[in-house]
Amino acid sequence: MTKPLIFISYSHKDEKWKDQIESQLSVLAMQGSYEVWTDRQIGAGLPWQDEIKKALQKASVAILLVSANFLTSKFILDQEVTDVLTRRDKEGLKVIPIIVSDCPWQQVKWLAPMQARPRDGKALQAMSAAKKTRAITEIVTEVAQIIADSSKQ
Repeated sequence: MTKPLIFISYSHKDEKWKDQIESQLSVLAMQGSYEVWTDRQIGAGLPWQDEIKKALQKASVAILLVSANFLTSKFILDQEVTDVLTRRDKEGLKVIPIIVSDCPWQQVKWLAPMQARPRDGKALQAMSAAKKTRAITEIVTEVAQIIADSSKQ
């Protein structure tokens, strides 16, 4: 049986946020709970768009690292977000937007109705180091619970 896959969508300009989230997700991934996938795992010479589509098709959870960079990336909006929302609507893919930096995300038609993290949609960037670490830990714990609950069904 294959492990559930967590797909992380992010702008490369926000790589530091991806690294922080991925680091905490990897703690549980190493316990055998699930796999974490980012585009940095694409091997040299592979068709990167196809690899992203394949990973997204396998995903049990999609994490969106939301920032102005994310919300202005043509590729993310036209390809990844479109595929994520289609899978969410047709197959029940769990989608978790994480607000990493201040941006007008509440004004984005497809994003505003979603329950974002950290709680109350406060950006990670606006938090002290300790609060940011705690918020990321809470998010990772929530993701692990979502996966555990979906495995029981």
